[in-house]
Amino acid sequence: MSQNSDHISLMSMSASDWLAFQKETCDLSSAVLQEFAERHVDQYEAIETELHNIVGVIERAFHSSQWRDVVSLAFWIRDTLDQYGYGSESLTWMRMGSQAAREIGDVRAELEFLLAQGSIRYKQGDWEEALRLYQLAVEHGEGSQDAEAEYASALWEVATILLERGQREEAATLFQRSLEIYQKRRDGRAGHVYNKLAKIATLAGDYDRAARYFRQALAIWHDYGLERLLHTTYHGFGRMESERGNFEQAQEYLERSLEQKYELGAIPLAGHTLYELGGNAMRAGQPSRAEYYFEESLKIATEFSDLRYIAYNHMQLGKLRLASDEPRYAYIHLRSAWDAATELGIKETRTIANISQDVYRWKFELAQSTGARIHISSGGVVYRDTERGPDVVLLHRTDGNTWHLPKGTAESGETLEETAVREIREETNITGRLVARLADLYSEFPDNSDEWIPKRTTYFLIQAQSGELQCDHEHDKALYIPIEDAPGLLAKTFTFEYEPPVVELAHSFLTTQEQRK
Repeated sequence: MSQNSDHISLMSMSASDWLAFQKETCDLSSAVLQEFAERHVDQYEAIETELHNIVGVIERAFHSSQWRDVVSLAFWIRDTLDQYGYGSESLTWMRMGSQAAREIGDVRAELEFLLAQGSIRYKQGDWEEALRLYQLAVEHGEGSQDAEAEYASALWEVATILLERGQREEAATLFQRSLEIYQKRRDGRAGHVYNKLAKIATLAGDYDRAARYFRQALAIWHDYGLERLLHTTYHGFGRMESERGNFEQAQEYLERSLEQKYELGAIPLAGHTLYELGGNAMRAGQPSRAEYYFEESLKIATEFSDLRYIAYNHMQLGKLRLASDEPRYAYIHLRSAWDAATELGIKETRTIANISQDVYRWKFELAQSTGARIHISSGGVVYRDTERGPDVVLLHRTDGNTWHLPKGTAESGETLEETAVREIREETNITGRLVARLADLYSEFPDNSDEWIPKRTTYFLIQAQSGELQCDHEHDKALYIPIEDAPGLLAKTFTFEYEPPVVELAHSFLTTQEQRK
């Protein structure tokens, strides 16, 4: 059963016509569907009330094992919610639909529901759950002739997430599998797969292979009458040519992409291409032109609340200001980039944090030299040796739901080493031995008057000597976790003291020490 395309037209049907359509296409005539059609289908204006009533209808069908009815209702609910802009609210019914479809052996419907759930989870930022759902769709769809297109879509989605996680080889394998299906079906989505394969080749520095993939994508858009999608390939082609140093060719491809996006009215996407034009200008040594493109891209991103590209553009403008020795203006841009990135939760916070160190160090040293207020803190990576390798201590603070390394404010007359040992003992109950000084991180924090205070935190590597791990009153959790897992957990916490690199330094130090034994 595949009704998602048919159901789009149901919004204009009467209750009786809707029921007749269901009987004809799905052989459904249960009392549950009759009740649903008569009571709800024509009341589109009161969508919130509709949804409240629909819950009872589909739940009764679900609990009475009327699986075909559940599948049909779940499709209808999904498309109704999508039409009214409530697509993210359909997760519960998509789960019901996928289970019901599995009960009746409708692989195609099951995969559609799993793909819909994965899409919602992905948009919510829960990539792990999205990946699990997409992988489940791949597992359940393998070998099914009826659900071949949905299976290819599931392969595509898994590959896309793996690529974003840096697993290029695994992603390329899955993209190739989806490409084989699309080619066999003469499906134009093969062009999108070629774009992804070209991106992987670009990341690997294999520019000739990337160019071949891009040309194959362009050929598909022309052969299948999909010229409206040429801009997707020109965008990637331009970025690739820029990275390989062909700046004029890159400019030509990117301008083609930009022109078509404006023609299509795809203004947010035009903003993305303006950003790439800015990057090309930076690589070509044209800072003034780069600034123009980034500013134009930022205007569009701001207009459409595109947090990702707000962060990207502010970050690049901050880089330009740093390069021109304008740290005050760089700070404004990097601060804005950080705010946008943390609100969205994107991985570029690490890049922004690295760039920001120059700005925050400048602010700290300026305040220190003028006698303005500063904050000095000290702490460290506390570790213990285990058979499998080092474990390190992380603390969790409930106000803000943050994980971080133990540290605290230096008291008058203390050395940084003394502060680190004392704060770690107070926060974790662990007494430790100083092994090495790891790094200084520069950041800032707001005081009660909303003034941002420059801060320097010094991190030491500290071996646990005695004491049972426990947290103080400021924290609700204190854990030993494997050192290789700590950066990933810390990376979920977006603070100006971006600590994953500190743990990575500690891991590298301990690995080197072990190798020397």
